[in-house]
Amino acid sequence: RTLYALKAGAKGQVGDEILAWRFDGPTPDSNTSLLYQGRLYVVDGDKRRITCLDAKTGEQKWQSRLDVRGPVRASPTGADGKVYILSEGGDALVLAAGDAFKLLSKIEMGERPSRSTITAAQGRLFIRTAKALYCVGVGGR
Repeated sequence: RTLYALKAGAKGQVGDEILAWRFDGPTPDSNTSLLYQGRLYVVDGDKRRITCLDAKTGEQKWQSRLDVRGPVRASPTGADGKVYILSEGGDALVLAAGDAFKLLSKIEMGERPSRSTITAAQGRLFIRTAKALYCVGVGGR
C-alpha cells in the first residue's frame, strides 16, 4: 500500500513525470491523512502507527506507535498547533504538530467503539464517542 503525491497542473495522459514523491507505508486503510501546517500526518489504523511527512518533499520527519486501545478508524484533526486522534477503543490523543513526535495528552474516554473524527470549531473540540458528544474548550477559551 503506497501513498503517492502528484504534481498539480497535469492535463491529459501523463506518465511518471507527474509523481512528486511516494511513501511506501504504513498507510491508512480507512481514515484520511491530515495535511496541516506543511506536514502530512498518515495514520495506519490497524498497526496503530502514525508517520509525519514533509508535504512538499515526502521526507519522513518521524514515525511512532500510538499507545491506544483498539485500531484508529477516525481521521486525525489539526487545530491550535496540535494533532488530535481518537481510537476505536475510546482513547483521545493530543500530539504536538511539527517535526518531532511529542505526546501532549492521552484521555481515556472509555466508550467504544468510537469511530468519529474529532472536530475543531470556534476554539472548541467536539468528540463523538460511542455514547455521547463532548464539547471541550481548548487554548484557554
